[in-house]
Formats: sequence, C-alpha cells, structure tokens
Amino acid sequence: MKTSYLLAFALLTGLTAAAQQNFVQTIVSGGKDRSYRVYLPKKYLDNPVPRPLVFNFHGSGGNASGFEGYTRFRQVADTANFILITPSGLLFPAPYNWTGWNTFTSGANLPDDVLFVSDMIDKLTGLYQVDTTRIYSSGWSNGGFMGYQLAWKLGHRFAAIAS
Repeated sequence: MKTSYLLAFALLTGLTAAAQQNFVQTIVSGGKDRSYRVYLPKKYLDNPVPRPLVFNFHGSGGNASGFEGYTRFRQVADTANFILITPSGLLFPAPYNWTGWNTFTSGANLPDDVLFVSDMIDKLTGLYQVDTTRIYSSGWSNGGFMGYQLAWKLGHRFAAIAS
C-alpha cells in the first residue's frame, strides 16, 4: 500500500514540475522595491528557446495579481507561447492616493515607471530566453497610457503596444 502512495506522489510531483510556472519577482528600481508577476508557459519550460515577452499593465487602483486573473492572459500565453509579465504599480502619494503608473506626470516623489520597465527588461533578458525583437506592452486604462509612455520613451525596445 505504501508503494502505491509513493508512486502516486511521484507521478503527481512530476506532473506538477512539468506544468507552467507563475510567481512573483522583485527588483530595486529608482531606489524603490518593485514587484511583478512572471508567467512561464509549459511550452517555454519544455523548450526554453527565445520567446516573445508581453507586459500587461493594470489600471489605476489595480494590482498585478487581480489584473492577471481578470485578463486571463495566462491562457493566451499558453496558446501563443509567450512569457507574460504583469507588473505592480506603486501607491502614489497625496493628493493622488492610488496605485498605478506614472504616465506623463512629473514630481519629486513620483516613481519612474519607464526606468522600472527598462530595468525589468534588462533583468528578464538575463534570466530567461527572450526574443528582444518581440517585446510588447498591453494595458487597461492607466496601464494603457503606460504603453503610450513606453512607446514614446522606450520605443526602441518595444515591437508594439496595445491600449
């Protein structure tokens, strides 16, 4: 009986190890601790050759985990075979008091989200097999505006954006 339990555990563990991976990574950017969710589809894990990288930015007041679940981009990443990155915006200080992306706003205490994205690209291309000619940005509301900001400031690093 113990042998069958051990065999079942070994099979289940092996199946889990071969599945896609979804986890949080952190980076220090502009002196601030920043986080983002990484989703690696099973096809990437089975054959880690350079893949497209897609950023998916939440709107004002949102967060990465909620937005990742809402958009269901993980399922799209599985079928289209890309690495999905869902970053978390920071809480803006008063008078704003919401989480989001610094799009076309300046101020001493506001985050440099363009630098954050550039730093993420540098880190991610060092950790994973990324096709640097196929880096994309998508976003909702304030996250869509972040895509426009990236096209303006980092257009040389992005193949396309969608808002």
